[in-house]
Amino acid sequence: MNNETDLNPHQHFTDTHGYTENVFALASLLGFKFCPRLKDFTEQRIYKLKKEQIYSQIEPLFKDGRTNRVRFINTSLIIEQWDNIVRLVASLKNRIVSASLLLQKMGSYSRSSRLLRAIVEIGRIFKTLFILEYLDNPSLRSEAQLYLNRHESKNAMARYFFFGEEGELRRRDYESQMNRMSCLSLLINCIVTWNTHHIGKIVDKLRKEGHKITDEILFHISPLMYRHINPYGVYYFNIP
Repeated sequence: MNNETDLNPHQHFTDTHGYTENVFALASLLGFKFCPRLKDFTEQRIYKLKKEQIYSQIEPLFKDGRTNRVRFINTSLIIEQWDNIVRLVASLKNRIVSASLLLQKMGSYSRSSRLLRAIVEIGRIFKTLFILEYLDNPSLRSEAQLYLNRHESKNAMARYFFFGEEGELRRRDYESQMNRMSCLSLLINCIVTWNTHHIGKIVDKLRKEGHKITDEILFHISPLMYRHINPYGVYYFNIP
């Protein structure tokens, strides 16, 4: 939601800890495909749109293991609250309300609010579709793993260069924290730019020498490498 670049992201990958049904609903209504890497698939729940619809191959997956009842979406609640849902999503889109504040409120009041309960029902629709696709599509699983690995590489790089305070923000004032994080982001961007430039020079050199390097190969190369960089500087001591 706070992307200020020329990029137009259409997928968002997270690990299991970033997943809730509320996020599934809001991401989908805002036009993003939410792709969490879910663990414990046997504990995940999927839902039918219509209780009477029978899906012969996967019918057992819709049943609650404890009650043996079929889980289905409360579509009447969604229809009842649809106008309010559209207003809420428009408020997010136009940045009248922040996504973090809204999700916090949704976690607190989801049971008492019919609007928030309707959003959960929408989230269950998109979660069900995603789980079925995730089970059936090996390339989606590989893609999720790839992008999450890259994200973890960025986090590892940030920890590597934020050695002065051992990776912790030890000052409580907001301005000081923002200064540190802005400097860290600038440093990481400089390193990624430097790596990208030199990887390009190496690839050009290899191609001129006759090596076949396709874009498909380059897709698996990331500029988030840092072991060749000494973050501590080099010190010389003139000792007789």
